[in-house]
Amino acid sequence: MLPRSNEYKNIHKAKLAYLTESASPMETYSSLPKHCIIERMVMLSLAKNGESGHQKAIESLPKQTKTLYIHAAQSYFFNRASNHRVELYGSNEPVIGDLVREIENVEDFDCLEDDEELEDADEQHQDKKIKLNDESSDVEELGNEKKNQSTHRR
Repeated sequence: MLPRSNEYKNIHKAKLAYLTESASPMETYSSLPKHCIIERMVMLSLAKNGESGHQKAIESLPKQTKTLYIHAAQSYFFNRASNHRVELYGSNEPVIGDLVREIENVEDFDCLEDDEELEDADEQHQDKKIKLNDESSDVEELGNEKKNQSTHRR
């Protein structure tokens, strides 16, 4: 429940007060907005079970929330390990310890059959990006025109 720089000031203030021990769990619970459901559940559990009830506070969370946190931690550690592996050995060739799927028949993989298909798909993607960029600049110009019109009316 660390305060983050990009959160609302009242939430940031409540978290900071709890972490600096100037607010009790119940005071923190009361000062957090109602939409901070998870934080409020943890604070309420800590208020009921005492400061040493951290395990009970985690156990009080819904199963889906705990599962979400577990999956987030797994992703974090997998990404850290993957980045470390790429930094050490690069990503061009497999090394001892990598899981590699052996391909018996290259024709079984549609994605490897036709380089032209891949190039066509890439060109279409680039065309869409260019079109989107053109449209977004048109929208910006339209917005600027509206601003100028409203300024001239005053």
